[in-house]
Amino acid sequence: MLTIPRTILATEVVKRGFMSNLLFANISGIFALPKEIVDGILSGLPVEKQGKKDTSAATVDISDIEVDGDGEVVVSPETVISKQNELFGEKVYDISPITEAIEQSIADVPSKSHVPQNVTAKIVDAAMDLAKPIIVDTVKTGFELTNAQADKVEQKLKEAITEGITKVENENYRKQFEIKQKTMAEMKVAEDSLREDELESTIKEIEAKQQAEFDRLHAEFAKNLNETIRETIEEQKATQVEEQARIKAEKNKSSKEEEIRGHLRGFARTIPSFLMAYGEWDTKLSNFEDYTPEEVFLEVTGITEEQFRFLRDGGFYPDEKTGEEKYFSGGLFNEIVFDEAIQEFLNIRERLADYFDESHEEDVFNYIPPQETNQIFTPKQVVNMMVQKLEDEDSHVFEDPNKTFIDLFMKSGLYITELVKRLFNNPVMKEKIPDDDQRIKHILENQLYGLAPSDIIYHIATNYIFSFDTENRISRKHFKMADTRPAVKEGKLDELLAATFDDLK
Repeated sequence: MLTIPRTILATEVVKRGFMSNLLFANISGIFALPKEIVDGILSGLPVEKQGKKDTSAATVDISDIEVDGDGEVVVSPETVISKQNELFGEKVYDISPITEAIEQSIADVPSKSHVPQNVTAKIVDAAMDLAKPIIVDTVKTGFELTNAQADKVEQKLKEAITEGITKVENENYRKQFEIKQKTMAEMKVAEDSLREDELESTIKEIEAKQQAEFDRLHAEFAKNLNETIRETIEEQKATQVEEQARIKAEKNKSSKEEEIRGHLRGFARTIPSFLMAYGEWDTKLSNFEDYTPEEVFLEVTGITEEQFRFLRDGGFYPDEKTGEEKYFSGGLFNEIVFDEAIQEFLNIRERLADYFDESHEEDVFNYIPPQETNQIFTPKQVVNMMVQKLEDEDSHVFEDPNKTFIDLFMKSGLYITELVKRLFNNPVMKEKIPDDDQRIKHILENQLYGLAPSDIIYHIATNYIFSFDTENRISRKHFKMADTRPAVKEGKLDELLAATFDDLK
C-alpha cells in the first residue's frame, strides 16, 4: 500500500517526459548559495516552459533573496526600518479626536460599571477613523496593494486596536473589582466594630473614598486608552510594513523558485534520452551520471557531472564575502520519485521493446521529449508512410535479400525498424531465408545501414533497433556514429560513406 502513491507519482513524471516539479525538492536551499555559483550552474541549463525549451532566460537573480536555515524567507530589520521611514517619515498626527471620542464614549458610563460593548465599538471606530488613513492607505500605496489586500491590512489593524482596547478595559475592570472588594472589607470591619451612631458617618467616608478611587481610575482609564491606541498605531506601522515586505519577499522567492524549477526541468527533460541510451536496471539518482560519458552529459544537459553532483549531493563552497568555506546540503532532487520514475521508464522501454508486436499502440519515443533539432523524432505514422512509399514505387523492393537501405541521419531508429519488419515479414524473403534467426541476422548485417550524428543518438537508435538481441548475436557493424550534414553540404557524402563502411568502398 505504501508504494502506491510513489508509483502514481512516478507514472505522472514519466507521462510528462520527466518535465515535472515532482522531481524536485529543497529548492529554497539554493538561495543560500552565492550568486556566482547559481549563475554558473543554472546558466548552462535551458528553461523548460510548457514542454518547450527557452534558452533566453539564462540566469536567475537571487541576490535580493535571503533565507534562514529552514529555507524560510527573511526580511532584515534594516529593510523594514528603511521602508517604514520611506512611507511614514516623521509624520505627526492629531490624537485629540481619539481623546474626545473616549471622553464622550465613557462620560455616561456609571463609575461602578464595566464599559459596555457598544462603547468599546465606538472607541474602536474612532481609533480606526484616525489609523486607517495613516496606515492602510499609506501601505496600500507604498506596496501597490489591491483593494482586497488593503482590506486584509485594515482588518488586521482593527483586530490589533480592538485587542489593545480590550486589554485596557479588562485591566480597568480588574482594578474596579479590587476597589469594590477593598470597600466591602472596610465596611465589614466598620459594621463589626463601630457603634450605630458612628457607623453612618464612617460608611459615608468609605463610599466617598471609593468614589474618589473610581474617579481616579476613570481618568486613568481614559489616559491608558489614549496611550494604547497611539502605541498600537505606531506598532502597526512597523508590523504592517514588515508583513507586506515579507509577503512581497515570499512572492519574489516563489517566482525565483519557479524560475529555478524551469531550469531544472530543462535538465530533467534530458533524463529519458539518457535512460534510452545508457540506462540499466540499477540506474538511479545516486549513480545516474555513472552511466553517461562525461562529455555527452555536458553536451546534452549543459552542465558538468560535477555540477550535477553539487545540486544532488551538496558540497563545500567559498563564501563570496569572507572567503570562509561553507557547506551546501544539496538535495534539489526528490530521490524517491526520481528513482521510481527511472524504473517506470525502464519498464516501459522493456514493454515496448518488441517492435514486431503490432498490438502496441505507442512506442517508447512517446515518452522522450526532443532535445535539440537533431533529436526531434519522426512520428511513427510518418515513418510508416515513408517506408510505404518505397513499396508503392517498387512492389518488389522488400523481396530482394541483396537490396540495401540506409538511414543517413538516424534519431530514434524507427525508420530502420520499419524496414526490418517489412523485410523480415515479406513472403518472398521468408522463402529465400526460411529460418527466422538467420533471416533477421542477414537483414541487419547485410541489408541495413545507419548513421547517427552523436553518441547519445547512436545509442538510442541502436538500443531500439537491437532491443531483442540481448545476447549480441547480431553484428552492429553497419551502424555508426557520424554526422552527415557537413559532408552533404560539401558534396562529399559518398566519400564519408566509403570511409565509414568497408563494404561501400
